[in-house]
Amino acid sequence: PKEEIIKDLKFAKRHGIEDIDFSGGEPTTHPYLCELISTAKKMGFRNICIITNGINLKREYYRSLCDSGLNETLFSIQGGNEKSHDYFTNVSGAFVAILRSLEIAKNIGVRIRTNTVIHKFNCSELEQIIRKIVVFDPVQVNLITINDWRSARKIAPHFMCRYSEASKYLKLACDFLVAHNVENINIRYIPFCIMQGYEK
Repeated sequence: PKEEIIKDLKFAKRHGIEDIDFSGGEPTTHPYLCELISTAKKMGFRNICIITNGINLKREYYRSLCDSGLNETLFSIQGGNEKSHDYFTNVSGAFVAILRSLEIAKNIGVRIRTNTVIHKFNCSELEQIIRKIVVFDPVQVNLITINDWRSARKIAPHFMCRYSEASKYLKLACDFLVAHNVENINIRYIPFCIMQGYEK
């Protein structure tokens, strides 16, 4: 409910939080998202972001979110081509939609961040994924291996790739991103000893 989210925003503000990510699920399905973003702006939050699959971000709606105070969008990109992204998200047309939304974000001037979950079915596609991402000038790229806890334990045996395998692709991705002036790269849930030379 809208009131619960506003209560969370007030709690965050009281405790010195400066940046807000509206997450989910998919935040663009919330009927009061524009109002919630506007509330966050009025409360003085610095960066106001949604984490999204991009499917609902048609230009007019996206513009209304930005007019309300949205200044950052984190896109979830799970494959380097239409076949794999749509398969991993289980939504036909998801890849076309997210590329369209990334283009709109770049044109509007919204800061772009991305999330990609790395698993044994897409790690060899990581270069292809990264090449799709860099053309939109992201300020941050998050590459996330599966964190084997809670409900993820059920899928980890099927999806998780060996750290030694993932690290080969992650290191190449880092090199490519740095060469294309993306300096804010987060790699999550992998031991430092597997990423020697890439700790920063």
